[in-house]
Order: sequence, then structure tokens, then C-alpha cells
Amino acid sequence: MTRFIGLLAICFAGFAHGADAPKETPQPGYSTAPLRESVFDMARVAVESATISNWLSEKYAALDEPRKERMRERLYYLIDSYIAQKYREEGAILSRKPDFMLETLFAWAEPLGVYGGNLVHAAVKDPKGQGEALVPDLPLLPAMNLSLRGDLFNLKADGWEVAFPYYFMIGRVGNVPNAGGKPAEMVIISTGAAKDKSTTGHSQATLMVVYSAGGELAPFKAFWEKLIPISAGDERVELGVRGLTSQRNFDDKLQLHRELVAWKTPQGVIAVAYLGNEGTYQWNREHFLDFLRALRTE
Repeated sequence: MTRFIGLLAICFAGFAHGADAPKETPQPGYSTAPLRESVFDMARVAVESATISNWLSEKYAALDEPRKERMRERLYYLIDSYIAQKYREEGAILSRKPDFMLETLFAWAEPLGVYGGNLVHAAVKDPKGQGEALVPDLPLLPAMNLSLRGDLFNLKADGWEVAFPYYFMIGRVGNVPNAGGKPAEMVIISTGAAKDKSTTGHSQATLMVVYSAGGELAPFKAFWEKLIPISAGDERVELGVRGLTSQRNFDDKLQLHRELVAWKTPQGVIAVAYLGNEGTYQWNREHFLDFLRALRTE
């Protein structure tokens, strides 16, 4: 109860007294429109943050991978809700002063399998507080580097680079041995959370970026179209980004939207897939377009 009261006070203290206008543009290159509404209110964020942190302190060692995955999704619903409220009240995405709420939540991000969580924890931790800053401990692929610059992650690899908001969840990084004739590297990132029409009432949308050095576009694209799946007759959408056109469909049974775009780069081929439940897909689609604008392959 004491921890809950402390977290609740932190949630409202800064918001109630207002804050100076930020000097920097929040999440440059990314729309703030998806932050106009949060999944949970601040009282629920405070209650569940304390509950989850205490529960993980006791149960973490016994968690299997499926349970860790479910817990990290719950963790990020809280993170996203807190950040959305913080932005609406303060106009900031990641303030320069210590933030105990985010410190509490991001302390569990990497233990639950989220790349870059410890970078955020170090940025928001009170240097005078208890405990040491956590160092990143989830290994990326060779020649791949992740850094935190302001309120954006920057993910850099050989042949491509992209920046995106730090509250996006990097849940999977790996190799695909044969993606249309050549090996590829894959990164799966979840966007902010949004309300949807599922039984839980909320979810994250998914961004998948895959890159193949020296690959050919036709077999590479065909490989991912089969996996997602996307068919030749699906709707084509002009994206307004680099002259790219995506294809998309909607699975009525799953209530799932799927969208895929792929193109040739100077050193290989790259594809970005965007998937989301009915409601979440529409809410976060602007961030899919922002992601494409931020992606560099030169």
C-alpha cells in the first residue's frame, strides 16, 4: 500500500502543478496524435505498477518464456498509458529529470525480454536514489547498435538505420537463414498501445523490419508475402513516402489488418510489415508511416 501511495503521488504531483514547456520537439519525426488517449488512467497505472513490480520481485525466477511475454505486454500497457498522460499534461515524452514511475517499470523491461529497456532505465533513474543503473544485457545481432537519443531510440545496422520512440517495445531480434534465397535480419517492434475490439479491449500494433544484404526484390518480397500472408489481389495503397506502395488486407475472422511494403536498397532489399487488430491498426498507422520516413538505407 505504501508503494502504491508513493507511485500515485508521483503520477499526479508533476501534472497537478504543471510544468515548463519543453524546449525540444517531442519525438521528432513522429506524430503525437496517438498519445491523445491512453488505455489506462493514472490511478490504475499506479496500482498495477506497484502490483506488477512486487509480484515480479517474488516470481520472476520461476517465469517461463510465454509468461514473460505476457508480463512484458502488461508492463508496456502501463508504460504507454503513463507516457500518454505525461505528454498531455506536460508536453514532454521523456523529461530530463528523474522519473520514479518509469524507473520502476523499465527496471523490468530487459529481464522480460525487451531490448533497450536498460538504456531508458539509466536515463530516468535518480542518480541519488537506491540501486545502480542497469546495463544493457540483451545481445543484438553483430554490427547492430541501439542507442537512446533524447526520447528516440536509434537502431543502426549494416545497410539500414531507423529512429523511433523509446516506448516502442523491441521484442525480437534475429536472423532468418533463407528469406527468398539470402539470409536476412529481422527486428520486431511493438508500437504504443491502443483500445481495440478484442476481448481484452486493447493491444499494441506490430512493426516488422527485415533486411537482406545482396538479396533480390522479387523472391524476397514473395517470401514475406507468403508468411504474412499478402496476396497479389490485395488492396494497393500509395503511402506518400519515397513513392512506395504497400499491399494490405483484413482478416475478418481474426479482426487483424496486415500491410506490407518492400523495396530495393543500395546494398540489398528491405521490407516493413505493419499488423494490428481492428482499432489498434487505425490508431497507430500514422506511426507506421513515420517509421518508413525515418528509415534510412543509403
